[in-house]
Amino acid sequence: MPEVFSGMPIAVVFVVFFLGAFVRGHLIYSLTKYGTELAVDRARPRGPVMAKTLAWLDSSAADSGIRIIRRFGLVAVPAAYLTVGIQTVIMGAAGVVGIPRWQFALAQIPGCLAWAAIYTTVGWAAWEAVFIRAAGNWWAVAALVAAAGAMGWWLRRRMTGHTG
Repeated sequence: MPEVFSGMPIAVVFVVFFLGAFVRGHLIYSLTKYGTELAVDRARPRGPVMAKTLAWLDSSAADSGIRIIRRFGLVAVPAAYLTVGIQTVIMGAAGVVGIPRWQFALAQIPGCLAWAAIYTTVGWAAWEAVFIRAAGNWWAVAALVAAAGAMGWWLRRRMTGHTG
């Protein structure tokens, strides 16, 4: 657990993680929802954040997220909190397809609760153990980076429909 949380009641830590997950998900949803509206109106983005958002809207990651949302509906939103690597894609796709804000917010709640429970208990400790263990051995760091890269490559190919 980060030093800032030491000595805090577990309920406070849980609420902080819950709110962090909720705000992050809603921010991504809002950026892509607004970006989609800009794209539809053919408006020019103001600032680098919206320019990057519009570029993301035209990417294969956005397409993958949209396919997932269309296939599974709102269930994809809370389920995304239990994954590593596609949370942003799902939250963004929810904004792109125009899920109403109140439905998105309600769908987030079970996922945020699960995410907060995981990170309040074993999640943070697991990540910390991996990085502390790897920090003393550059081969372990290289292996972690290679494994993460391979997993990212595989997921990207799988989500964009490449099978070969």
